[in-house]
Amino acid sequence: VYAGGEILDIRTQREGELNALRDDIYKITTILGQQKAALEADKRLLADFLGDVAHQLKTPIAAILLQTELWEDKAVPACEKDQCACNVAQAAERMSWLVEQLLKLCRLDAAVVRFEQKPNDALDLLRSAAQSVRPLCAGRGVTVEWTGQQVSCLCDRAWTLEALTNLAKNAAEHTKRGGKVTLGCEGNPLYTEMTVENVGPPISQEEFPHLFQRFWRGKNAAPGSVGIGLALAKAIAQGQGG
Repeated sequence: VYAGGEILDIRTQREGELNALRDDIYKITTILGQQKAALEADKRLLADFLGDVAHQLKTPIAAILLQTELWEDKAVPACEKDQCACNVAQAAERMSWLVEQLLKLCRLDAAVVRFEQKPNDALDLLRSAAQSVRPLCAGRGVTVEWTGQQVSCLCDRAWTLEALTNLAKNAAEHTKRGGKVTLGCEGNPLYTEMTVENVGPPISQEEFPHLFQRFWRGKNAAPGSVGIGLALAKAIAQGQGG
């Protein structure tokens, strides 16, 4: 029974219908209290999430509005207006990507994603992820390779590839020219382990606990990073029991 916002323990070890009823009432109020706490936590999480989304969308929207004003200014030369159009397209593309990633996170948070657990060649997954980031690596003067055992793993190919690609992209962005990103895998009777390694600056002990926290950016974060990729990779892994 609630008293001053707290649940009073009215259980008793005595026998009888009245005492059994007391125990049932206590169990029900306990469950209702837990559900109330969970709903309040979800409400706070939703409010924080919406605030983060609004903050992340603010920058590309402001860029689009600014470029639109320049475009409408008759004093701006035609050549500069062409650049305005390019800038608007880039901002809109970035906003589209951001919304797409946020929708993926929302689906994972709401547990509405149905992962198709099918046998997949782990090395083939690593190869596909490596090829996805090869243009980025080439532009940064970084090599990327994959190695490991020929093992089969039960996972959703598309979602797992998304997670691996995000990890590889993050590794490439934190590798200096001439460095290397390596994707590896090995298996045992209990699980298949996939790893992404790079040669780059070490992660400080202060930053390590926040790496997979959404919208968090470390002091060495890549320009334009919004802190979604690692959070998405973690959600995908946990959604498949990883």
